[in-house]
Amino acid sequence: MYLHEDIFRIKQMMGLLLEQQQNISCDENGCSGRYLGPEFDNLKGDVAHQFSNSISQEVGKKLKQLYGNGLYSKVNFPQISMMTKGMGSGNVEYMVQIPFIRVQSKCESFTSFDHVGGWGHTPDLTKRKNELSSALLPNDQLDISDLKKTTEGLEEYWIQWRNKDLQKNCVSQKQTENTITGNSIRELREKIYKETTNISIDPNSVIIDMNNLTIKYSLGNVKIQRISIIYDNTGNLSSRLTNIRQKESSLKVIQQGLINDKELGNTEWAVIIL
Repeated sequence: MYLHEDIFRIKQMMGLLLEQQQNISCDENGCSGRYLGPEFDNLKGDVAHQFSNSISQEVGKKLKQLYGNGLYSKVNFPQISMMTKGMGSGNVEYMVQIPFIRVQSKCESFTSFDHVGGWGHTPDLTKRKNELSSALLPNDQLDISDLKKTTEGLEEYWIQWRNKDLQKNCVSQKQTENTITGNSIRELREKIYKETTNISIDPNSVIIDMNNLTIKYSLGNVKIQRISIIYDNTGNLSSRLTNIRQKESSLKVIQQGLINDKELGNTEWAVIIL
């Protein structure tokens, strides 16, 4: 048994407040860390499990550093090891090793890292995948480990992906054309808002077919706030665009025209990129 763990246990027996110790070290071969201290804190919650957050942050930092140095890497999921000792006792030791493997190219590497875990329960992977979906490059996907467990009941999925800022040139060119269709101009605008917010596109690829309420675009390397449709059935589209441009100087009108919408009647419209 480690000496400082003996000290922690003596403090616990004496009713003294426990302190926590943690250390993380990283090199070009991976990161490893050790936490020793209380499992839970009345104010901070499951402080022992939060060590997974700490080491995930350091892994992400190291992967980015290696990428910048031309040592393209990713986490070697099968070789991750985790150990807990003392879960349920109030004072716990948690050790984890996260090794790297080298890859051949920039776009084979991963530079962001996270986890979803459960301290004595199964982690909610579906929720975490949804939370991280906005961090992905277009057409990319999360790389997720098998469920890792300790004998005492810590469960973790470890997750890595290509950072969409650092690796923006790794956008997949496969199946990059997207088509959005609505039953009315209102529905089309709602769909476009949901599907194009904070993505990267090729602005020259936008094709508009308002007679069939369809817009097509290809993914690319230009980050946008969104594509949107501004419409008006009172003859004031021009002034509406002027007002928006005063607030959003990046506004670019792609195409505009007139449509007989089934809900709004004769309606002026403009497709814009912000």
